[in-house]
Amino acid sequence: MTKQRKKDQKIADKVHQEFAERKFFRDTKNGMLGGVIAGVANYTGWDLILLRVLFVLVILCTAFFPFGFIYLIAWICIPEAKTASDHRAMEGKSAKTRAKVKSSAPLILRVILAVLGVIGLITFIPLLVALVPITIVAVFSIASATIAMKSLFIAAAILLAILLFTVASVGIAISTALITARLDQSARIGLLTSIVFIFAIAIAATTTGGIWVSQVGRNGVIDTTREVVDGINIEVNETDDHVKIDLGPLHIDTPR
Repeated sequence: MTKQRKKDQKIADKVHQEFAERKFFRDTKNGMLGGVIAGVANYTGWDLILLRVLFVLVILCTAFFPFGFIYLIAWICIPEAKTASDHRAMEGKSAKTRAKVKSSAPLILRVILAVLGVIGLITFIPLLVALVPITIVAVFSIASATIAMKSLFIAAAILLAILLFTVASVGIAISTALITARLDQSARIGLLTSIVFIFAIAIAATTTGGIWVSQVGRNGVIDTTREVVDGINIEVNETDDHVKIDLGPLHIDTPR
């Protein structure tokens, strides 16, 4: 066995011993909600902030279920580190070995998160840009359409627009945090507040829209949809050097 292989084997043995000595607890001392993610960070040696960002991203992508349900089960089933001996068992005995474990895990995690961040920016930035003309066209179309219970319909549309803009903005913020691997305390609080706001607006938009649908009936929904879509009136005219796009009241003329 070569000297390098012996050295690698020695490190692997230490890492194996370190994990064998550790126990998995919820770390409520450093946790924000139940301490499950903080417990995972202690057990694996991964960066706590990056794990939290990844957790929020997965929660958004799965619309809370089933990942949020799994988190709740873990919160109930995994014991909390309460005593000093629990914290020692959770963190492991060898600080030197923990440093070796932590030195490699965050790099791999950062690469994965950076890739997810780039994908997020490619997705959410065009969405946010496209929402501006779409919202303007929708406003003009709704204003000129004959809609039963129009005020209730407009309230639902406004809530939906706010929801879409907030989701796109939060998506850009999360994607940027994933790429830079930085999310300070104020940013974390703002992010969590925005997520709560998204859920509240989603519930409000769904409730308002549901009330409108129940009031106007199936035929009213169909008639309104047709009139709004007809009011948008998208037309695309191409020439040799220009593309003209008409989106209701908006007229876009761009070179080819």
